[in-house]
Amino acid sequence: MIRSAFLRLFGLIPFLSSRSLSPFFYQTPSSLTLPLKLLPVSGLLISTVTVDDHPSEVIIDTGSPFLTVGSLGDHSHSHPNVPIAGGSTTSTEQYGEDVLLVTWVNCPVRLPGRTGEGEKRMTLVGKVQPRRGVNTNYLGLSYDDAERPSVVSQFDWDAFVLSYADETLRLTRGVGEETFPYKFYDFKPYSSNAFYYATAIHSIQIGESVFQPSPGRDMVVVIDSGLSGIILDSSFDEILPSSGLNPTNAFIEINLRNGKKWTVQNADYYNLVRYRLPWFDKETTAERKYPITVAIGAAYLYGKTLKVDVRTKTFDLDI
Repeated sequence: MIRSAFLRLFGLIPFLSSRSLSPFFYQTPSSLTLPLKLLPVSGLLISTVTVDDHPSEVIIDTGSPFLTVGSLGDHSHSHPNVPIAGGSTTSTEQYGEDVLLVTWVNCPVRLPGRTGEGEKRMTLVGKVQPRRGVNTNYLGLSYDDAERPSVVSQFDWDAFVLSYADETLRLTRGVGEETFPYKFYDFKPYSSNAFYYATAIHSIQIGESVFQPSPGRDMVVVIDSGLSGIILDSSFDEILPSSGLNPTNAFIEINLRNGKKWTVQNADYYNLVRYRLPWFDKETTAERKYPITVAIGAAYLYGKTLKVDVRTKTFDLDI
């Protein structure tokens, strides 16, 4: 999901560590495998989580750090609103091109397991003001957030494997660290709140055209499973031909800095889209331009596997 918080607040987050809530656990396994379901055409993977005893289908989203739903269960009135950074219990979040009001509450969440009851914890959840035609149910897997605790940190997961081939999400904690080939790209020079599974690349080939950044400018690819298609940030405008570029069924090859290549095929339904990603909130100057960014969504990840270790801040994408 392409997301950003439009309210930039400051302060500490008064939220209990999940470790302090251990009596509430159904179990604390070192690993948990969630069964997923593939949505046709979009390629999105979904799971059914229980929020306040209310089952909700949620999109598995590596492009956001938190759990949001459009509705809670019958006992939602009994769960307190939780102040996030700056003391407010609400924020505005972006879902695609829509900006919606989100109220943050603390309530029980159960993640399903392939076998057994799964795992249940008190968790910070965003209740989204509904809007017709906008999906607001997302289980975020991004590892951090500047304004509220991520789902990954609340459940103490420190690694995961998201498999489009097996349609599973395997979460682990306390297992040996792994160092994967690609280091998380550091967006801090350009954004106060951007924590994505991204890596700098050498160039990208779209159809028959190859694009490279100008000297001193980074080009970055982001793996965003909450997005269906591919988004080229408007920063691509400076290197695209004057005739523009929006091919259907384009062959896309990403040339990584270590010499390897990722190849994906544009899905029949999803063309390339270009617009300004809302991630970069710090002033861009001629001396410090934010990276030229491409976000790859789920329709291009079919059959592939994303592996992440939050402790080493590395990931891999098996092509």
